[in-house]
Amino acid sequence: MKIKTGKELKMPLILILLFAICVNAISAFIKFERFSNKEGFNQNTINAIEEDKYGFLWFGTPNGLIRYDGYDFKSYKYSPSAEQSISHNYITSIHTDSMGILWVGTRDGVNVYIPWLEKFVSVPIDKSIRVSHINSDSKGRVWVCGRNEVFVCKAAKVNGSISFSVSSNLITSDGKISDINEIYFDERSQMFLSAYSGLWRVDYSTEGEDSLPSIKKMISIDSFSNQYINTIREINGIYWVGTDEGLYKSSMEGDRMHIIRKFKFLNEEDEFNENLSISNVFEDHSGDIWVCTLNKGLLRYVPEKESFVKFSFDAKNEESLSNNRINCILQDQYNVLWIGTAQGGISKLDLMQKAFMGYRHNPYDKFSISGNLVTSILEDSRGFLWVSAYGRGISRSQEPVNDENISNLKFENLKARIHLPSKEIILSIYEDRKGYIWIGTNQELVVYNPFVDSFKKVILEKDKKRVNLYQIRVIHQIDENQILIGGNRSVLVSNPWEKIKQDVRLTAEEIGFKNYGIMQCFLIDNRGNYWFGTTTGVYQGIHKDGRLLVSKLSVNQKQGTTLVNNNIFSLMEDELGNIWVGTFGKGLRKIYIDEYGESYLMDQFTENDLLPDDAVYGILQEDKNHLWLSTDMGLGRINTNKKKSIVYDVRDGLAHNNFRQASYFKSKLGYFYFGGLNGLTVFKPSEIKQNEILPQVLITALSVNNKEIKAGENTKGYLS
Repeated sequence: MKIKTGKELKMPLILILLFAICVNAISAFIKFERFSNKEGFNQNTINAIEEDKYGFLWFGTPNGLIRYDGYDFKSYKYSPSAEQSISHNYITSIHTDSMGILWVGTRDGVNVYIPWLEKFVSVPIDKSIRVSHINSDSKGRVWVCGRNEVFVCKAAKVNGSISFSVSSNLITSDGKISDINEIYFDERSQMFLSAYSGLWRVDYSTEGEDSLPSIKKMISIDSFSNQYINTIREINGIYWVGTDEGLYKSSMEGDRMHIIRKFKFLNEEDEFNENLSISNVFEDHSGDIWVCTLNKGLLRYVPEKESFVKFSFDAKNEESLSNNRINCILQDQYNVLWIGTAQGGISKLDLMQKAFMGYRHNPYDKFSISGNLVTSILEDSRGFLWVSAYGRGISRSQEPVNDENISNLKFENLKARIHLPSKEIILSIYEDRKGYIWIGTNQELVVYNPFVDSFKKVILEKDKKRVNLYQIRVIHQIDENQILIGGNRSVLVSNPWEKIKQDVRLTAEEIGFKNYGIMQCFLIDNRGNYWFGTTTGVYQGIHKDGRLLVSKLSVNQKQGTTLVNNNIFSLMEDELGNIWVGTFGKGLRKIYIDEYGESYLMDQFTENDLLPDDAVYGILQEDKNHLWLSTDMGLGRINTNKKKSIVYDVRDGLAHNNFRQASYFKSKLGYFYFGGLNGLTVFKPSEIKQNEILPQVLITALSVNNKEIKAGENTKGYLS
């Protein structure tokens, strides 16, 4: 996205349900970004993810620790010859404490990374511990657990470095608990241990800020006795317990946990009837609950329905989750989810990604649109969506568009029903006032009769001779009786509907509008004036005595900006009656209209001041102050009052930047459709939100006279 310049709300139930529908609709088009070898990330399995106090991301893998600064990945590995390396390459857990120190758990002990010294230090815990998890309590003490071990540590700054106080193993060898997976503190600072043998609540001493606590009592939670527990999280007073046999939604009363509901399967019709295996439960910054599974991908909880939205790996979709086995998840300060998988690398999900949905041709899906180069779009009065593609015919949605199905429309390919030659390219789709659908191509004209569900190729004639009309880009009903058809020439067809039922021949009358090149767009303004956009500029006309009187646009203005010989792609009238003109190569023009309906002034906007590009293919109005433009460099949202713009491109979730002529439409439900080189883009402008979090600037390296200065190094002699 680029920007260019020139109290608590309580919703009634019905609004909550509508919101849930919209959330699910957008979810179907959420796009994941994958990180693998191509992006410089050289590991397939991620066991842990953490963000440090400076915003760096750290990834723990079976083959080392990796830091990501937003641009590059840097690996840290065990080196027997280096005193300050990590103690083992197999990283199992990462945790940032209250001082900003990064704790790294391995299969052979614990290390910390001291960011202000940029070095690793070993923590004096029994080095044979195979760390499973690291966490902090409310007093900032760090707890480390392993197979049947729990240690508590306290770090302190001493002369710029770090010293440690470390307890002995706090777990007695009574055999009651083994294979501890996780240590967790709830909102009341109660400690829980998730283990192979069940779930345990732990009473521990808390007296003294500087003292190390001891474990006083361990209470087994009967509801989960002898179950394999991977994780537990308290969210708004509800305890979510993740196991190998499903997810439990529970409440806590003393030492008893009451199960409210068990989610054993993703749905009742689960294809393989396989239990959900839960690795993690996570609450994001907005309060949404995400569930990581070891077999079903990533789930988002929908509380209104007590169900889940599923995100999973799809071999046919490069923007899907990279693997269905999720080991870990983290949300960074910029509202991005980082998802660590097994054998699938990293998947990145921007929660602030714009709500752009996309439809593309998929050769493996017979219900996809017919092609990716979209040439024309129509949502008809019954709500069916029509989409034509270059050389691939036309598709129509199988059911009317609504808020519930907008994200998963299925299309029927109508190419075989229309019987157009393979060389014919559909250039326009238009619905007249009686509900007939007119389809214009480079040489043919087809009419769809919705009352009998049939297509008919029609021939235009004058004095029983065929009217050779090419490049039919304009079809428009101008009054109750007449249809304007424009391409390389312009004709009017009067009262065609009865004739269409019985014949293929329609009588056409030319309007005497010649030598304009190709008519490419048409507009009737609120005053009844006609506007024609052609390959040679803009023409104006009036309808008088059944005839069209047309003349070249003449604007009385001093700046010298004209539309003579401009290639016009789009025309639109705003709420104030001004006419906006999209050109190919000359940007956007605004024609001011006076109280008498006369053009008196013209403004010009180009790539140099406001636009993403000077080829403006389509113009749609959001409200009285905002227009959306489709261009060769993405979509532009123009604030016409402040003369500022925001540009959206593939980085914001668009499937492509290159849009196309005549391929835009605004539906009655407020959906905007834009077509281009890589399919159809669909969105509601009100759902496109801006991410206003500004990134912080960090210095990651310092060189003086081409010599790199290490952290803590004396710079005397380098600086004068």
